[in-house]
Amino acid sequence: MSATPIPRSMALAFFGEFDVSIIDEMPAGRLPIHTKIITNAQRIKSKPWILEKINKGEKVFIVTPLIEESEKLEDVTAATQAFEETQDLFPEIRHNIGLIHGKMKSKDKDTIMQAFKE
Repeated sequence: MSATPIPRSMALAFFGEFDVSIIDEMPAGRLPIHTKIITNAQRIKSKPWILEKINKGEKVFIVTPLIEESEKLEDVTAATQAFEETQDLFPEIRHNIGLIHGKMKSKDKDTIMQAFKE
């Protein structure tokens, strides 16, 4: 009997304290979402493009695979690190930058989401 290989994402979820979320459909009435995978250096170069989108009233999300830095995954940017770097990169919109992750208390997440909606 041979074992079936486990996909890397599932192995990380099982052994690396990651949660796996699958979004397989858009909410009703939502416009298409454009996704780009970029490096930290590319994010800095993307500043004018990001500001243009925000000035048009569009939203920009930075999604990271980790909440906090990991000694095992040194080359992977964590959400807390990306949040601080983004605030530094965009001082002109610093007050409009938020951080949300699964380890936050529900009350804190609700407050951030309400500010985001407004």
